[in-house]
Amino acid sequence: MVGSELAGSASHALHPPEPPPSPPAALPPSEADLLLLAQLDLDQAFATCPFTFIGSSHSPSPGQGASPGQGAPQVVTTPERVYSGDQADLLPNAETARRLLLSALSRLKPLPPSPLRASLLSKTESLLAYAASLLSAPAPLPPASLPPALRSTRILPHSSFPALHSSLSALLFARWSSPPHPPLHLLHTLPHPPSAPPLCPALLSSLRVSGARLPPKWSRLLKPGKRGRQGHIRSFRASPEYGAFLEAYRRFVCEEVAPLVGDARGVVYQCPPTLRVVVPSGRAAGKPHRDLDYPGHERTEINFWVPLVRVSGSSALHLESAAGVGDCGPAELGPGEMLRFNGMELLHHTRANETGSTRVSFDLRVIPRSYWRNDFGGKMGDYDVEFAVPPPPLSG
Repeated sequence: MVGSELAGSASHALHPPEPPPSPPAALPPSEADLLLLAQLDLDQAFATCPFTFIGSSHSPSPGQGASPGQGAPQVVTTPERVYSGDQADLLPNAETARRLLLSALSRLKPLPPSPLRASLLSKTESLLAYAASLLSAPAPLPPASLPPALRSTRILPHSSFPALHSSLSALLFARWSSPPHPPLHLLHTLPHPPSAPPLCPALLSSLRVSGARLPPKWSRLLKPGKRGRQGHIRSFRASPEYGAFLEAYRRFVCEEVAPLVGDARGVVYQCPPTLRVVVPSGRAAGKPHRDLDYPGHERTEINFWVPLVRVSGSSALHLESAAGVGDCGPAELGPGEMLRFNGMELLHHTRANETGSTRVSFDLRVIPRSYWRNDFGGKMGDYDVEFAVPPPPLSG
């Protein structure tokens, strides 16, 4: 018995069982299969991008012409569609359609000539040309001018004064003065301790312009370099006080400025704002100008000037009543008011502050989102931009 088992084992080792037959190799797709797949790719391209290629899915054969109404695909480029935000959907769909058309082309190219192949090839190449032109063409730009009422000169009330005043006071007095702090309009009366320069670069620059004698440590911060002005600005922007002020500023733009502009898509605005501190002095810090005199500004900007103290006479912003008139007069505002004006076209400036009070203010520029062209790579003058949408109206 054992011997027969051994014999059987030896026989099995000498003659192993044959492996199971392998499945038959897949046959390459036939000419009819490739033509069908190409047609499916073509149909799916139309289904993917219906608003790019309007009308029949049969474009004319070469030599037939491509006039609208005769089966030629028409590219949608209406400004209304682009401004409503649909372009964000249009371009990805056009790119998907392009990939499907390339797939159809790869199926058709190797096939032998035939009337059906020629027809499908003509349609595919025609639509590829349309898709390529759509993807490479620049989008239509928004209008280059605003309705005049959007930036007519007006003094407007706002309810953000407490938050702005509190955060800006903390920023200006940081590392310089201990509580209790004087009112902001008396900033210039504070002493100049040698070891504690102001955190705010705008305040330090204003003291220098006024001709005040500054401690050496303060003066070093006004010089170029990482240990001078650049380092001072970097320390200022990294401070928690600056972060709190920016938070109050962003809320102000969202809740006060954006609703005034009236664009449902919101506003594009400079961030940070331009912070200005002007202590009493016989020297003016700037010169009369229009914003269009400087590079980096789109013509649809709206200016807002927001003082945090009462301003009048030589501490106020002076601007002309109409472009080119040259009759610059002061815009006198109190706490809780802001000035809207057309800084692109109206001459404006500040004078030497001879009032005996420090002026503290900030200013900003905004553009209605529907008018923003982004001509300067996300910049507004020297400043970065952010976006704000007005809060929804309260129900009930």
